[in-house]
Amino acid sequence: GKKTAERLLVELRNRLSLPMLDPVPAGGGGGGSVVGDVREALAGLGYGQEEIRDALRELPSTGDAATLLRDALKLLGAKRA
Repeated sequence: GKKTAERLLVELRNRLSLPMLDPVPAGGGGGGSVVGDVREALAGLGYGQEEIRDALRELPSTGDAATLLRDALKLLGAKRA
């Protein structure tokens, strides 16, 4: 759930030396950096650039990093299964 995604982000941030991933208001403004952070987190988990690109295309470009990461992992997990 949400807590697991947040914990995963904290662990990845520590492992990859990433800055904290802050929620972005749904109105936009900085949504690209959140998507970039999610892209880096997925790459750190071993997903390929093509897999990441395809998953992120299916997701909204707004929202907080924890939600986007969780949703991307669901999509990627379903495709690998």
